[in-house]
Amino acid sequence: MLVRPFMVRAEPNVINYGQPVQLTIYANDKRNGEPVSGKVIIDSVIVADTNTPFNYTFPRPRVPRRRRAFHNQDVLVAPRRRDDDNGNGDGDGDGPEGDGEEPPPQIKVRPNDPGTYGTFDEIVTGITFQ
Repeated sequence: MLVRPFMVRAEPNVINYGQPVQLTIYANDKRNGEPVSGKVIIDSVIVADTNTPFNYTFPRPRVPRRRRAFHNQDVLVAPRRRDDDNGNGDGDGDGPEGDGEEPPPQIKVRPNDPGTYGTFDEIVTGITFQ
């Protein structure tokens, strides 16, 4: 069985952390442009239907903190690059990828009609979080 491709996009495509936003995730059939009915999933939670505006607040990313016992004070700690296990900062791939910061939220679309559009979620790209 051949599945039909669909495309997704978000409006607006610039989102401020910590501020409510009215967001619409559009899903359209790539062949004919018709809307594709589906579910919007943010960080593994179904939050809305496609092609329908909804309100959402994306929480600010957490900044790692550690307490230094000898000073008994909170200190911001710049995490070591996860792609650099030896800690030398060269990013030479001797560890898992990443820059130590919390990744942006993942927004996906799951089509309601898996017989036509398949069973895989489509990741929404092109969003800038600030």
